[in-house]
Amino acid sequence: MPIEFNKYPILGIVIPSVLISYLQISTTYLMFYDTKIDLHSKKFLLFQFSNLMIWFSYYLAITIPAGSPPSDFKLSDNEFKQPQTIWRKYCIKCDAYKPDRCHHCKKCNKCILKMDHHCPWTNNCVGYNNYPFFMRFLFWVISSVTFGTFYYIQKMFQLYKIRNLPSYLISTKLISFYIVNLLLVLFILLTVSILFIRCIAELIENQTMIESWEWDRVRDNFFTENFWIKIRSNYKLIYPNKPDPIPNLKSWKINYRILKKDTQVPLNFSFDDLVFPYDLGSAYENLVDSMGPIYTWLYPFGKPLGDGIQFKKDKLDEDQLKLPFPPDGSNVDKNNLTTDNDDDSELVIKNWSNYLGETLDDFGVDLDTENYESPNANKLK
Repeated sequence: MPIEFNKYPILGIVIPSVLISYLQISTTYLMFYDTKIDLHSKKFLLFQFSNLMIWFSYYLAITIPAGSPPSDFKLSDNEFKQPQTIWRKYCIKCDAYKPDRCHHCKKCNKCILKMDHHCPWTNNCVGYNNYPFFMRFLFWVISSVTFGTFYYIQKMFQLYKIRNLPSYLISTKLISFYIVNLLLVLFILLTVSILFIRCIAELIENQTMIESWEWDRVRDNFFTENFWIKIRSNYKLIYPNKPDPIPNLKSWKINYRILKKDTQVPLNFSFDDLVFPYDLGSAYENLVDSMGPIYTWLYPFGKPLGDGIQFKKDKLDEDQLKLPFPPDGSNVDKNNLTTDNDDDSELVIKNWSNYLGETLDDFGVDLDTENYESPNANKLK
């Protein structure tokens, strides 16, 4: 579950700043008086460069806004004629339709373009405009603590080799420094690396944390009756002139499931056959789409080339449902659909959490603004 500092959000910045400062100063001090460390070596200089870049990238991650829709944003008349783009969420607090992948942050109190999550450690939303800055901050933290980890492991190994010497020849204060700092850098390396790997895994799929959470929710609900009742309802909404309530869905693999009589769940269709609309088909293209050109990934001011409003959708030809994401969208939290079997009841946004126990609220999303309007809503401006 994400950490929150509701009363004193500045603590989210103060705590890592104090911890980073302590480790950088203490480690540099120990290295400076370590006769076995060459202060002109590439390793020492790279360590100091990483320390410098941590502060620079952290400052940018805190101060660069994630990006919000322009005040004059509105849906074009043609959008209502395109099935993949007419399904938009309406923010009742900003009194405007949201662009694709946009959510209203309850902490920042505004809509955020391609919102990933609200980060308590930067007291800032992570979104389209500043996602590369956030990733560079994580990268430089990992680089710095990796140098520190190897240094302290090396020193502990040296102490182990002289363990049989008289105790007065070994400084207990120095040993305490080594042990405490080693535990700290290992803790930071583990936690930040887990977050960094998670972000990379989502970038490879061109998903935000929120979209990854939503994708997992769809997976969990895929074989529930209510989920497919909603999909059929949405399909009829998007394609009112189609004679069939849903297309003839086919799977690329053999399905051995046994379904009950009169089920709403398609027989020959699986979760793996669903298409995430923003996946461009390759890990590299997905990374470039979110991080910008590869030569800017470590450039301190590098960011995506787009505007955060329009996104490529190169795999829509493979999409059999041809519904906006998520496919149960505009009916996602309606509770008037019931079944006799609890196993058929869909776990909707307000009562579902992923394997980490995260809810949509934990990412900073204001659930009161996650409303869908019909294509003919009068609020269109």
